[in-house]
Amino acid sequence: MLVDLVAMTIVLAGLGTQATASLAAFTFASSVQAPASAAVAGALRGVMPFIAPYKGDREKVIPVLRDGRWLALGFGLAGGAVLLVLPLLALAIGVPADVRQELGFLPLLMALGLIFQAIKQSAGSALIALDRSGDVMWPGMVETVLAIVLSPVMIHGIGAIPGYGVNGAGAALLIASGFGTVVADWRLRRLQGPIGWGTPRPRDLWALARVSIPLAGTALTKFGTLSILAVAAARIGTLETAAHGVLAYLVNLVKYAATAVGQATVPTMSRFVRDHDTKSVRKTVWDAFTVITVPSAVVLGGFLFLGSPVAGLFTDDPAVQALTAGMMPLLALSALVEAFVAVPGFALTALRKTSVTLKSYLVIYGMLSLAAVPAATAFGLTGLWVALSSANVALLGTQMLAFYRNSAKNAPVPS
Repeated sequence: MLVDLVAMTIVLAGLGTQATASLAAFTFASSVQAPASAAVAGALRGVMPFIAPYKGDREKVIPVLRDGRWLALGFGLAGGAVLLVLPLLALAIGVPADVRQELGFLPLLMALGLIFQAIKQSAGSALIALDRSGDVMWPGMVETVLAIVLSPVMIHGIGAIPGYGVNGAGAALLIASGFGTVVADWRLRRLQGPIGWGTPRPRDLWALARVSIPLAGTALTKFGTLSILAVAAARIGTLETAAHGVLAYLVNLVKYAATAVGQATVPTMSRFVRDHDTKSVRKTVWDAFTVITVPSAVVLGGFLFLGSPVAGLFTDDPAVQALTAGMMPLLALSALVEAFVAVPGFALTALRKTSVTLKSYLVIYGMLSLAAVPAATAFGLTGLWVALSSANVALLGTQMLAFYRNSAKNAPVPS
């Protein structure tokens, strides 16, 4: 996950020396591509509990892997369709004309890239479900290396080769995504042999979709709410907007670790669910909390101890540094609770009860969306982050309650 982030950072750095309109166009396109990509990635994690129980049984696992591919193609096409209408969206919301003109072929390139990403995510989820998460690093490494090599050339040009600005950035990411998809498929074939596509099985695809679609909805709900928080911070003032951006980035570092741990628990829990071993399912959740606590405590402890120097990595403005450093205790609380929320969320995925997670997010983050602007207006950035922390605490409580209820239902019926 961190390697994928590096690839996008390299491209943004390359565009930073281009015309401002080029950077603005790419940033605008990315603001739509990011939630679409997150929704697709979240949805395709829903195939893991269907694959994990069949580890070692090629005859049963291959049809499920094929179903996952068809599901990935469907989600990729849906997300790609959204990206294709970016020029119309830009016109509708009043994006400046020079930025709209810079979009060029970027929507098409990003749409194709999202399809590749969906198929790669399908293979990655399969590898994790089959206890080969180490193989997931390979496509990410290939993508990052290609992005580092291709981005400067395709954005700026080299020698007699012209640069293509924002279109070159999109093409570089598309090529990198294509090779990453090929590598992910290669790693999966090394493990399972030839897979192919087969004929779509509507009933089985619907079973996957019933678990996957709520995960996509959860990702979109979260992205939408965080966007509202950013708007609420912007209404306070420039300093608060800058500090909020730094704090949100720092939270992501902890969230990435928690998401990685949460994903890794799904295969184990899925097999315990198959065997109706409720005690082991619940023990895995508490083991995951323990694993997450160690790196989170180290990272967040570092943020608290080195507040101003950490903030100084992102801004030279002393006022922003001071505000960010003062918010570190609230950041630590919110980040730690948000990290913990990932664990019961993935446990509910293993139980195939993802609609419960979606309902929790719709209610609690819906209330947070309504409270964000009033909280920010009345209490500033502190009020905004207290509201976010409170929402995460409520989510943790509801998710754990839902997990215990649904895991109890999975217990074997006494004979």
